[in-house]
Amino acid sequence: RGANRSHICRAALEGIAFQVKESLECMKQDAGIEINTLKVDGGACASDILMQIQSDLLNADVIRPENVETTITGAAFLAGLATGFWKSKDEILKFWKTDKTFTSAMTEEKRTEMFEKWHKAVIRAQKWAED
Repeated sequence: RGANRSHICRAALEGIAFQVKESLECMKQDAGIEINTLKVDGGACASDILMQIQSDLLNADVIRPENVETTITGAAFLAGLATGFWKSKDEILKFWKTDKTFTSAMTEEKRTEMFEKWHKAVIRAQKWAED
């Protein structure tokens, strides 16, 4: 009853960050590697709050580029490589510039606690959906 618009927004942002963490945990297990840095793009990365939450939950640096529309830009770069407009990937890399880097400020204890609560919430939501 005491929740307001900002609580709902925060919950939505945390939900996105937890889903990304879940996906990356699966990737880490399959690949057997640690992920220390995450480069982001798209509209959601404009949210400093989301990017900080993501960094905290992953315990990794989250790097946002100046141009957040890198998906479409990447497609254009690939087309340019295929047609010979650019000679190499190195020629393209000079276009990628960092806007901001987010570094985790969360303790491992807090991170673990939040992730465990997330898993409990997911399990409860699955059971609710079955009713």
